[in-house]
Amino acid sequence: EGAFVEAQAHYRQSLTICEQINDRLGRAILCSSLASLARQQDALPEAQAWGQQALALFQEIGDPWGIAVSSVRVGEVALALEDYPRAETLFKNSLSLCEEMGDQRGTAVSLCNLGHVALAVGRLPQARNLLLQAVEIAATIQFLPLLLKAMAGLVQWLHETGKVAEAAALAAFVQHNSAADGSIRQQVGDLFHTLAGQLRPDEVAAALAKGKAWELTAVVAWTQTLKV
Repeated sequence: EGAFVEAQAHYRQSLTICEQINDRLGRAILCSSLASLARQQDALPEAQAWGQQALALFQEIGDPWGIAVSSVRVGEVALALEDYPRAETLFKNSLSLCEEMGDQRGTAVSLCNLGHVALAVGRLPQARNLLLQAVEIAATIQFLPLLLKAMAGLVQWLHETGKVAEAAALAAFVQHNSAADGSIRQQVGDLFHTLAGQLRPDEVAAALAKGKAWELTAVVAWTQTLKV
């Protein structure tokens, strides 16, 4: 926590200097950094405020990359606050900009986030399609943390569509991959326990063994069989 406080103080001091010399780009970058710090500490209202400031500044400057990144950051806070229409609008904006710029990483992030929004509001076919697109791009560019986040969404989709054993195996794979974000591992771990309660002990053991033994390329190939 001390490191966060120190970083926050440094960013705020730098922000004051940028305001004094009217450096809008510097202000935008620092507001974005402060938003990221606040999000890491689960200070959602603060993250939302800093992120919105960054987004407004990037829009004033006309920086498409900055707008795209800030849209994602503000959108992720909106998603966490269950403001799904706002989150969806922001992610769609980011997706459009990233596609125009040819930014595959940003495109995958936006698709993944849109997939999670679709899951949250119960649009399951759309969620599957968006998440599978994110998996495909993330695998191509070897963006492993995002790939695992998209797979975590597919775990939820599999569960909600009644594919319990498949969901448990994929959850085990994500949970035991060290590249997964801590919050993602916690999410799929909790879901695995829910799934385990719907399976026989031998089915749970089989799903766990499969998930732990699965190779990444095999998992990616398997997810693509979920396409309609």
